[in-house]
Amino acid sequence: MIEHRVEIQDSKGKRMTVLIRLVEKGRSSWQALNFGYFCYVRGVADSGYYPCNPLGWLSLFGGDVIDDRKLVLHLDDFRCDSRVNDSGTGTIYLQDYLLAEPGKLSWRLLVD
Repeated sequence: MIEHRVEIQDSKGKRMTVLIRLVEKGRSSWQALNFGYFCYVRGVADSGYYPCNPLGWLSLFGGDVIDDRKLVLHLDDFRCDSRVNDSGTGTIYLQDYLLAEPGKLSWRLLVD
């Protein structure tokens, strides 16, 4: 398992941090490190690749099942075959916001 701390910034400039745990086999997961921004504070992470694009996305879902009704965040261009990218954009979904502004987001990898 590889852990990544990722800072999320919404369109209004509010920043929050999530911890993402990526695994080779099995289910990847995430958890919020700042509370109050999303209804869900942890769940499963699912990744995939766009057709004809070497960069892959990462979707964060609330709970322990991949369910579009519990989609929290989508991080575009999160990974490629051998590494995680340093930064990118994505979406905060309307059904899961509290303090975070739904819509476009930017994200960046935090280095310990």
